[in-house]
Amino acid sequence: MLQHTDTDRQSLQSPLTLRELLTPVFFFGRQALLAFVIPVVLALAAASFAKPVYVAQSRLLILLGSDYVFNGDASGAGQGMSFDRAQIVHAETEILGSKDIRVSALQAIGIDRVYPHAHWTGDGVTEAAERLDKDLKVEDVPQSNVIELTLKNGDPAVAKALLDKIVALYIDRRREVFGRADAQALAPERADLEARLGKSEAALAAFANAHAIGDYNQELQAVQTQQGQLQNELETVDQQLATASARSAVLAGRVHKTQPVVELLTDNGRSQQVEDLTKQLLDLQNRRRDAAAKYQDGYPLVAELDRQIAALQSTLQGAPQNQVTLVRKGVNPVYQTLDTEMAIAQSDSAGLAGGRNRIEQSLQAVNKRLAEMMDIGPQYRALSRDVATIEAALQDVTKRAEDASVEASLDRSHANVRVIQAAEVQAHGHSGRLPLLAAGVVLGLAAAAATIVVLYALSEVMVSPYEVETKLKLPAIVAAPRGRLGGRRGEGPLRAEYLNVNDAYFIVRLLASLSKKEGGVIELISAAEGEGVTTLAIDLALLVAARTELKVLILDVEPRAGDETSTRLVQRGGYLHQASPSGSVLQLGNTRAYVSRPIGAGGKSLSESDALKCLESARAHYDLVIVDAPALESSYTGVAIARRADLVLAVVEAERTRAAVANNLIDRIAASGAEVTGVILNKRRFHIPRMIYSRL
Repeated sequence: MLQHTDTDRQSLQSPLTLRELLTPVFFFGRQALLAFVIPVVLALAAASFAKPVYVAQSRLLILLGSDYVFNGDASGAGQGMSFDRAQIVHAETEILGSKDIRVSALQAIGIDRVYPHAHWTGDGVTEAAERLDKDLKVEDVPQSNVIELTLKNGDPAVAKALLDKIVALYIDRRREVFGRADAQALAPERADLEARLGKSEAALAAFANAHAIGDYNQELQAVQTQQGQLQNELETVDQQLATASARSAVLAGRVHKTQPVVELLTDNGRSQQVEDLTKQLLDLQNRRRDAAAKYQDGYPLVAELDRQIAALQSTLQGAPQNQVTLVRKGVNPVYQTLDTEMAIAQSDSAGLAGGRNRIEQSLQAVNKRLAEMMDIGPQYRALSRDVATIEAALQDVTKRAEDASVEASLDRSHANVRVIQAAEVQAHGHSGRLPLLAAGVVLGLAAAAATIVVLYALSEVMVSPYEVETKLKLPAIVAAPRGRLGGRRGEGPLRAEYLNVNDAYFIVRLLASLSKKEGGVIELISAAEGEGVTTLAIDLALLVAARTELKVLILDVEPRAGDETSTRLVQRGGYLHQASPSGSVLQLGNTRAYVSRPIGAGGKSLSESDALKCLESARAHYDLVIVDAPALESSYTGVAIARRADLVLAVVEAERTRAAVANNLIDRIAASGAEVTGVILNKRRFHIPRMIYSRL
């Protein structure tokens, strides 16, 4: 018989289908349901104890004021600079997050009122401030100068009052942080700067009058601009003058070389020689046509005319085609044009030379004024710088004095903060029950899925044909169901319990493809007792005998006491009578089904040679022999005689037989020199509901 390796057996595995995927889900449904229920129940319990939390929200607008502008010292030596938006908002956020503000707000509202059910282990104020730090959230709104405050508390009134108090304390704290100087302290400095400014302005005015300067910078710029323009004009005139001179010289040379009088018109006509030759050629061609009409080709007259025509055509090609008939002469227009342009170029050169002289005089005057402006520039700038510096310092001191005066009557720091949304509390609190329940359901689904995966991975029993083929690496020949999808089937007074007609046909066809002997032998064997070998053997014999012309014998080998095949048939309503004189074979009624007396019954082990003799004898007298072999756990006889069987089928009971036990049986049979062709999954249950199963 053929031997199959593990690789061959693996290649016979059925494809994974949706039914196979859903089978473990329904098989481990109770455990998965329990794993799902536990997190859901815990989530329900947590949600039942969850209390609503109210959120108060407020928004502040931070304006850019002088608080965040550095102005330097009063003398104007420092350079002013300001913070950017992110720095300003971050600074305000730090002030809002101050621990002093939280502690003061808690003490003002009352710690017991804010956290009525809290139990403090140490300093209650410190612990309450730390808890408030978690409940209070200060965030800046992106791309804006807005700060958003949110506060969570179980009492909406407390949440609103506490958030309002925090905002009020924050504004007071800003007043302390951004305190201003006193306006009276800046008065002496302001008077000194005013006196210095008067002296500097007087010195600057006297210097400007002495040198006839109104605005030095504007006048200097105007002189420089005029100098640049004159230089550009001078360069332009020089370029134009050079162009006109060169043009005049070139035109003079061309005028000298150009003839004053030229031929104005020449008339040409057709050559008289060509016309005469053409007339002669036409005459010869006419004569040649007349001769060709009278004489044959090659006639001397025709040949002579052809020679004259060819000679005349050659002469015509060499004759001149045209001849001059009239010549007229006059003044050369090119000479006139060149002479005119030369006169114009000489005039332009003279005019440009005069203009260049005037531009040079103006440029000399402008250069003299510019040199004077450059000499007095450092002194003028020094005087102007002193005036501007003292004036800027005075303006700064004046502004600071005015700011300090306004701050005395109106809180300047408060003006930079706007409460654009006072504390508002949500109408309905959030208890977090729905998120808790959702988390419980998600966790329950994950636990159920993990339970199914773990149990499926650790399970050693086989539920479906796919698991049989996966764990045993053998094809599942038949999956015999039980329960409401199984029941009794077949025809006749005795009905099959597990197998149907299609199952029997398939097994018989499989036997026919493997066996080349007369009287095929099928052996059914299991690893443990009670897995349904006898019932399957009876079902197969009944179906084959009822549907075919084959004589079928059930060979009962070493049955347990009281569990003989014949006894099973009688219990199922069968009538047995002796079919042989020795009484070793019984016939089932008038059918073609026969059953042997137990071989090796009563606890007596059958020797391998005796078992093989009985098997060969049965093969010789019956068309089909079904060996009801004992389980491996009770006897080794079934394994010993397996090598004489044409088809060996291992029987495993769904949800009972462990894969390791079934593989041990298959390995024992392989070691004896036989081969298990396939597996019958017996007593299979369909855990997927029929309505779902039928649609997959």
